[in-house]
Amino acid sequence: ILDGYDMSYYPNGKIEYIFHYKNGLKNGEYSYYYENGIKKATGTFVNGSLEGVAKRYNMKGGIKEIETFKNDRLDGECQMYYSNGQLKFKGNVKNSQKVGTWEYYYSDGRAIADSSDITGYRANNPRNIIFMLQDELIELMTALYTAGIEKNGSGCPMQYDNLKKLIAECMELIEKNNVIY
Repeated sequence: ILDGYDMSYYPNGKIEYIFHYKNGLKNGEYSYYYENGIKKATGTFVNGSLEGVAKRYNMKGGIKEIETFKNDRLDGECQMYYSNGQLKFKGNVKNSQKVGTWEYYYSDGRAIADSSDITGYRANNPRNIIFMLQDELIELMTALYTAGIEKNGSGCPMQYDNLKKLIAECMELIEKNNVIY
């Protein structure tokens, strides 16, 4: 039965993750890191279940996502941010389902719409938001480039004029290669 720390390292010697265990269950704070040493995600486990606020960070160390968990399920306020630090959207989740009005913003901080105009979040279909918020493309392509994944040996498919097609191609590569962005 595990009791104490569990750590994993990248081949370059930097920490990949740190978990705390008590009586064989994840218990306490955890951290994931990018290969360059920048924090990727943090949160807390209580008796093996995610509890409280969990945060994901972009590759530059800025906040990407803040989610609230209760008994291993999304439950509470969720927020996502652009790479420039501006709020992308926020709203509440109960039992991993969207509830109430969600607010959406452009990367310059201007409001887009509320949840009556846009559907989708992790509990539904995140592609709806990705297609509407073009700033996400930068993070998708950066994740692919950093992971060393190319399409047809020419890098992420920059030659396409149609942004929706480009985003769909990047999302397909992200999913196919299990890249976390």
